[in-house]
Amino acid sequence: PFMLRVPGLQTKSQPKSAFSLLNLSPTLLDALQIEVPTDFLGKSCWARMKEGIGWDEPAIIECVSGCTNPFWPQQRTGPRILGVRDSRYKLILHFDESRELMFDLEVDPRELSPLPVDADRPIRRRLLDHARAHLAAKQNESARLRARIRDIRLECAKPVA
Repeated sequence: PFMLRVPGLQTKSQPKSAFSLLNLSPTLLDALQIEVPTDFLGKSCWARMKEGIGWDEPAIIECVSGCTNPFWPQQRTGPRILGVRDSRYKLILHFDESRELMFDLEVDPRELSPLPVDADRPIRRRLLDHARAHLAAKQNESARLRARIRDIRLECAKPVA
């Protein structure tokens, strides 16, 4: 869950909308009234949060399969896993195995029993479309360059033994 306490803001009940970490920086910057860079992949949810209004956009979860420490360069490469989650469903794409799993989180909150591939096809399609749009946005060359520069900075910041 994403919880944010802002002094002086009246407490409102928040909907159970999925919140993507891609939206964290834009939302915090917006709350601080700092301009959000246009090249951020996420967008601010601040206005809706202040009003207690939900949103329908699914959250993106992305990681490297088997990565336990992203600060180790050897663990930052490898097969990717991409998750797309809305308030009820979660679709997980395992790129190394070319498989997808979808869970109904209301019925199976521990994600123990994936739904059959032919179940809830319109929902699966919507989540897949969102995953495709996210992957297409990531193909932007400047985003890849910025990520590599970030990796180099992390490697340079390591203490010399």
